[in-house]
Amino acid sequence: EVRHHAVVKAAKKAKRSGVASDFHRLRIRCKRLRYSLEFSAELYGGRTTRYTKQLTGLQDQLGLMQDAEVAAARLADLATGEAHLPPATVFVMGGVAERHRLESERLLRQVPKELSRVGGREWKELAALMERRRDQALAQLPPPRQTLRAVPGPQAASVAEDPAADDNVAEAGLAVLAPSPPVATLVPPTTGPAEHVDPSGATGPTEAARPADPARQGGDGPA
Repeated sequence: EVRHHAVVKAAKKAKRSGVASDFHRLRIRCKRLRYSLEFSAELYGGRTTRYTKQLTGLQDQLGLMQDAEVAAARLADLATGEAHLPPATVFVMGGVAERHRLESERLLRQVPKELSRVGGREWKELAALMERRRDQALAQLPPPRQTLRAVPGPQAASVAEDPAADDNVAEAGLAVLAPSPPVATLVPPTTGPAEHVDPSGATGPTEAARPADPARQGGDGPA
């Protein structure tokens, strides 16, 4: 449809201006559209044949117009150029150039009448067929896959909005995740005699720590 729109646009411009160069541009657009339809003809069961035949006929007429225009201009340049051709040759060339000019003028009057076929009944039927086939192809496509995305919680949203909160959360996270250093237990040194723990619960100095009894050592006490 895009190429057909380009053909219709070029046809309107050529019909309005009547300039051979605009008809030549229309011929190029028609050729591109015809090539596209011929390439995809199997997709539409050969239903593009009638319209492509119309494009071929219009393209041939536009080609004859372009050939006549170019030939007339070329002969005129040779006859009036610096080639220094004999007078008889220049006379014959002038007659041929005139014939091409008349042919170009005839095609310029005839071709605009054929431009209405570009968007005629054949194209409307083909466009409707293309639209139906497009809808059928779209109906056979699998449904699009839906991807579920995780929605952030309120805490994550507030952290994203407040950079300072983000820093606080990061520091708190580090404090939680960081292992606690080992706690050293300080035991004060023992300065006095060691205490003996009695099963009854009484405490007192141990035997090793009691002072020696002179009587038990075999000595006499003081008199």
